[in-house]
Amino acid sequence: MSLQVREQTLDIWRSLIDFSYRDGSWSWEDRQGSNSISDAEQLLCILYPATNIPVLRIDDPDETAPDVLWALHGLGNDLDALRVFTDVLLEYMERHRLPDGAPDFSAGSYLGSCEIDRTAITPEQLRLEVVDSYSMSITLCLSVLGYVQKLGTKTTSRRTAEKLGRLKDLTSRRLTGAMEGMLSSFSVHVFDIGSEPGDNLCAMVNQTNDSNDRVVGERLARSLKEIRSSLRSEIALTRGRSSVVEALENDRKLLECGWSWGPVQSSSLERDGNGSSVSCFAEDLPYLYFTGVALDGIEDLFSPRTQVLGLLDDHQQRMSSALQLRWRLCMNYWQRVATFGTGRWPIEDLPWRATDGVESDHFTLLVTSMMVQKLHVEKAGTSQAVRLGKVLQELAGRGLITRRPVAGDSAIGLHEPGTRVVLRGGAALGPELTWTITSFSTTLLKRTIQTASLVREAQDRDPLVTLGNEIWSHLLGRRLEERGGRGLWDDPRGVFDLKGRKWEAPSWYHTQRACECLVSAAASYTASSPVSAQLIRLANEFLAEAEHIFEQERLFGSWGGASGTTAPGTVAPVQAISATLDRARDLRNTRPGTAVTLLQGVLKELEVLARPRSRSLTEDAL
Repeated sequence: MSLQVREQTLDIWRSLIDFSYRDGSWSWEDRQGSNSISDAEQLLCILYPATNIPVLRIDDPDETAPDVLWALHGLGNDLDALRVFTDVLLEYMERHRLPDGAPDFSAGSYLGSCEIDRTAITPEQLRLEVVDSYSMSITLCLSVLGYVQKLGTKTTSRRTAEKLGRLKDLTSRRLTGAMEGMLSSFSVHVFDIGSEPGDNLCAMVNQTNDSNDRVVGERLARSLKEIRSSLRSEIALTRGRSSVVEALENDRKLLECGWSWGPVQSSSLERDGNGSSVSCFAEDLPYLYFTGVALDGIEDLFSPRTQVLGLLDDHQQRMSSALQLRWRLCMNYWQRVATFGTGRWPIEDLPWRATDGVESDHFTLLVTSMMVQKLHVEKAGTSQAVRLGKVLQELAGRGLITRRPVAGDSAIGLHEPGTRVVLRGGAALGPELTWTITSFSTTLLKRTIQTASLVREAQDRDPLVTLGNEIWSHLLGRRLEERGGRGLWDDPRGVFDLKGRKWEAPSWYHTQRACECLVSAAASYTASSPVSAQLIRLANEFLAEAEHIFEQERLFGSWGGASGTTAPGTVAPVQAISATLDRARDLRNTRPGTAVTLLQGVLKELEVLARPRSRSLTEDAL
């Protein structure tokens, strides 16, 4: 895909620093106002690519590329830029703490309300913690800890070393709090087959038009038996969840699992061993959006980078293991449901209907996203990836990314104003709270990139590559054009005919997710490319022919005699061709196209060598 990762990322950095760093101080401005999530997203626009794309690393001035340093030039020269950025990271950790010193994960300005007047939201509601903040904090803290670890080995200044030590302590504490919050937000919803949620789930998975949804429900319940058993064992260790454990013991009930929007009502959350407790108001129901957000953050906990650098302490390791188990159970559940039965998968029947009866293409994307993520982490499932790729293609059309919108098209609402979900339980402190999901395009691009990296055959991969380029072109059209936030995101009016003012201030929510897409693209470039079985067969056939002709020429002594030697001081052709054949043999299963190209050169050289002998044999025959 032609995303121009390096150039685009550095352009984003320059634009972000130009907007955020003014007169020697950092501005946390966001179009929706500063909060613990948007501030983390702002920092991750720089730190996430810098810690996940090796060629863009910034934690070692001696190894940082000149163009990367120049992108940070707005912060200062070389070491000065890193000192300023370190101060900004420390400011974030200090900024988002409660009076008792515990980390603050409140959603603040990201929360919406069903009321017309947003000011109806109470101060207590603005302080509610949400899974989005936990997830972003996990990703940010892991990035910061790796940054501190490397930069600390290069620091000779005592003052800087003290700052890095303070930053490490606050970051580790915040990471612990985020992981605790994530564990308290895990939700298992158990319900009867004949209930409203049961009817909705059965109708979604019944792709064979079975006349009895109860029969479908019973088959689904049996298929979830192993997941139910594992959930029961895990939930039994959690205080306050005895009713859920009891419900899971009934094998004839259905279930769904994932993450609620915040710590669920039946959980208890004490932070950091200092006696402070967190209010748990979220209804014990999984949300597709927050489940996807949680899975992204948890994946970073068991990434190779986290393991190699040893970023987690013993307590965090134990929590990471518990979260990884929930990650796996959740992934297995949604894969089982989304691909249930024979023939057409439920996920291929757009749009996805949630258990509360609400349908949306955004929900289809969220479920598909989880399936792609599972396949991408496990590096498996080529045939499944092909089918999911077709779902992504259809979503791009239905989402008006690859299809021209008509006047008043309701699908524009996926992008602006977005898909609104009610945060059940939040009304205990004021009006009904809502959360608006507007990441349709960036989520679609990220999963398209990952799906394309899993598909081996060119005829299946090429449409996904084309789709990825089209989505990226769509996103480029949505960048801000105003002077302050130029080059950042997001203004959907750049691609849709929407009335109203253009956005001037950037949204770190959208810009950070665009950066995630660039990181995914970079990972696909550096990973081993998918290999076509057909191309491997072709490479083996070329190799067999080349080796056969090579041995013929060695037998007939085409290199100046039976010994195949040449004049002193020169490299014998037999040695050069033999080395090329060895190289092609090594590459035939991993880079068969390159192997074929090498073998074509060998065959051409062998033909030139064999031609005089073939002409001589013809003359002798005459």
